Amino acid sequence: TEDLLKIDLNVELISSKDIEGDEIIVRVAKDRQAVAILSQDSDFIIYDLPPKIRYLSVKHLNLDNLWTKCYDRLAFAQQLGLKHIRQLPLFGLLTGNDVLDRESLKQFHFEISPSQVKKEEFDNYRPRAFDIIKNVARFLRHQKVLNPYANPQTILENLPALMAQVDPTIGEDHRHPKVQIAAKVIKGFFLM
Repeated sequence: TEDLLKIDLNVELISSKDIEGDEIIVRVAKDRQAVAILSQDSDFIIYDLPPKIRYLSVKHLNLDNLWTKCYDRLAFAQQLGLKHIRQLPLFGLLTGNDVLDRESLKQFHFEISPSQVKKEEFDNYRPRAFDIIKNVARFLRHQKVLNPYANPQTILENLPALMAQVDPTIGEDHRHPKVQIAAKVIKGFFLM
């Protein structure tokens, strides 16, 4: 199929073993001044895309008239009650994503849940996606570590303190593996 795409259809294939696929798509869209990314991956609403690059829904694409839905980052951040769209990468980090999955964030999601789940029920704790979204947004609205208007570099510098709130065993060690993974995710979302 690679030869079919390259030779017969004249399609350029881009791949990388070092960079997550979503990030590659966003970088290519930005570098080539694309007008949109057509996908059905919620990570694209989190990326720090230039306003001129839209995130369009492939799920709602009507091939007869080429109509689809356009997802709006600013409206999404406002719906979550976030103060600035720069909080979206933190939201993407803390809800779980392709690099830092929900299972590794289970303890954090349990701790920020206002539900009356008993500690002994933790092993069976399976929050709904809606609850995770709502709870992480509330956490970001009330956390004191990061200014919601912080630039990406300041967010990275303060990431160990934020991750210590996520997992107290981390302390504020910037070399801790979870902090390193979080930094990789944040750098990817901000295209740093």
